[in-house]
Amino acid sequence: MLVKSQESKDHDLQGIANDFRATIYCYGIKHSGKEEWETMWNAYLNSNVATLKNTMLYSLGCSCDEALLKQLLESTLNNNKGIRTQDINSVYQSVVNSKIGFNLIKDFLNENIKAIFERVKPTYNKVSSLIMGVAQNIIHEDEYKWLEGLIGKNEEYFKHIKIGTKQALEIAKVHVQWYKDNYEIIKKEH
Repeated sequence: MLVKSQESKDHDLQGIANDFRATIYCYGIKHSGKEEWETMWNAYLNSNVATLKNTMLYSLGCSCDEALLKQLLESTLNNNKGIRTQDINSVYQSVVNSKIGFNLIKDFLNENIKAIFERVKPTYNKVSSLIMGVAQNIIHEDEYKWLEGLIGKNEEYFKHIKIGTKQALEIAKVHVQWYKDNYEIIKKEH
């Protein structure tokens, strides 16, 4: 793993070109365990370089360990856990982009939508970005219905981002339709 110890400092990372850090860190976290994840988490907490912090935070979401991803998501709910409000979307975007993460995000939203809105207010656009990230990963009708239900059941929170939720639902609907129209064709060709 790239970050070898709890004492690792930003200068230990000089040998990695900035353009490749996100890919290398993500790959490393994806193919490592809890110890390496915690080392990256501590490096994130101790870093003073904003771009590096964002890269490390995004990379933490590449883990295949459900418990670690849940821990990361839960850390976005509390101001005292080390994740700044402006960095929350890096976590959500990273986690939602994997199959395990997509399902975790769904559960996380179901259980924590009020807390998410409380944490990001008054900058509700962060939730709009989160919902858009979820919508971009939807391909099944039941997933679309879940998103539609989540928004409908929580109108009091989503009223602040009506345009964003409408766009997210439209994107999800397009993805579901594309999948329906093309899945069998693609399946036959491979």
